Amino acid sequence: MASYEGFRRPERFKEMVYTRNFYGPHPYVDTKRHEARGGISVDTRQQEQGGQGKFAPITDTDGGLGVKQFNLVGIDSAILKERASRLSKALEEIASWEASHWGSLLLFNQLNIPARLITRNGGELWGLYIPVAPSSCYITTNFMGKSARKEVLLSHVISCNEHVIHREKNSDDPLSDPAKWSILDSLCQTIAALHDLHLVHLDISGSNVLVRWSESHDPKVYVIDAFNGYSDTSGNRELGHMLGNVYCPTSVQRCDYTPASDVYCLAWWVMHLAVAKDPSALSLELPNFTNQASVKKNLFLRHEYVTKHLPYARRKFPKWLYETLDSCLVIEPKDRPTSRELSLDVHDYWMNFGDAR
Repeated sequence: MASYEGFRRPERFKEMVYTRNFYGPHPYVDTKRHEARGGISVDTRQQEQGGQGKFAPITDTDGGLGVKQFNLVGIDSAILKERASRLSKALEEIASWEASHWGSLLLFNQLNIPARLITRNGGELWGLYIPVAPSSCYITTNFMGKSARKEVLLSHVISCNEHVIHREKNSDDPLSDPAKWSILDSLCQTIAALHDLHLVHLDISGSNVLVRWSESHDPKVYVIDAFNGYSDTSGNRELGHMLGNVYCPTSVQRCDYTPASDVYCLAWWVMHLAVAKDPSALSLELPNFTNQASVKKNLFLRHEYVTKHLPYARRKFPKWLYETLDSCLVIEPKDRPTSRELSLDVHDYWMNFGDAR
């Protein structure tokens, strides 16, 4: 194992330092809240609309930083202040790390950490200053003779439509097992680190996880939309039915979201990428909670998809890894292991592939 370099390879390390340098000097993040922006010039031509709000690059940062403005219509002021408080505490923890801390540099390159919070009305969360995704999250594609820069998403790894990872051009499953487990190791470690900051993600969908160095033998992830302040590790029952293309059905059914919700989704991705491998899984019909027939029919479709492959996982994986995955996918959240426990087992399995990466 001593020869494995991973992130520390010179070409990767250089990009990692470049990514973090957009935050400025240590402590990199600003723990003071700033009232809603004034005088900040953004490039509206590159503005993107997402499920949580809109994002636009700041014009004087060479495309390195942007402003994310949340959709806040109808949200109670007290809730917005609580979200800002959760994020402030997380940034204070990050700011306390030593500048030379390797884990700090690593996390800034696996997690889209805000440079500072933007508030309004005396403390309501309004938006974030955040970096754009690193260049290694993109590849150049050619379509009808024209080249385009396209981000690589976790949902592209196994896809019947988006063949943007080109190692095996004619396959819906283009990555080798070591490459996929490198992604899974990176994803589990990142979410475990987020939980260590007392935050939860709650939307580990294919579009919120970008794949870095996708054509290498050890790709990594870059997780976005983690700092929305929706919940901390004590849980949240205010969010209603949160549905992405991957979700924990028990959490959605009960409108009760905790770190165990994230743990379930991590295990789902392990099963999807490494065992089940059905490119249509992310397109399964979603439940419509205004229609009970739809809920009964569709709520557990994704759960059934991965759990029906558990017998194959039992044969494929060592007992300790199978038992961890099985326990992460149980219906009752209280019976699941922690994200750190899952990440350690995933890491151990990935490292068993040796240095042919």
